[in-house]
Amino acid sequence: MNDDLDLENRFFSRDAWRFTALADTDVTLKAEKTSAQSARYILYTCISTTNRRSGCVHDRIRNNGEQQVTLHQAGTYYVVVTGLRLLKVDGKYRVKVTSDPGISSLELVLDNVDDEPIEE
Repeated sequence: MNDDLDLENRFFSRDAWRFTALADTDVTLKAEKTSAQSARYILYTCISTTNRRSGCVHDRIRNNGEQQVTLHQAGTYYVVVTGLRLLKVDGKYRVKVTSDPGISSLELVLDNVDDEPIEE
């Protein structure tokens, strides 16, 4: 999935994509910044049990990277993408999720929310 964080008008922004998974699902999350001005913002991505970074079930990916995790409990999870602006730019990103067994389709449930402090 491709999207962008509104970092031109705010210092911090968050998107959350919801999905459901069966117990013991192996998930690979790959994140990358796709903006030509990617050095001007920091991107954090994780799979979370909530729509916030505080519920991450693995280490956060900073900027570009890949993380593998096994989701031991069946239920609802979120791909949380947050950005911190260093200079005014668009925060374009691409996230790819693969899994075994498969997960539900990703549904955007938060788009450019700025209510979470970056320190969390």
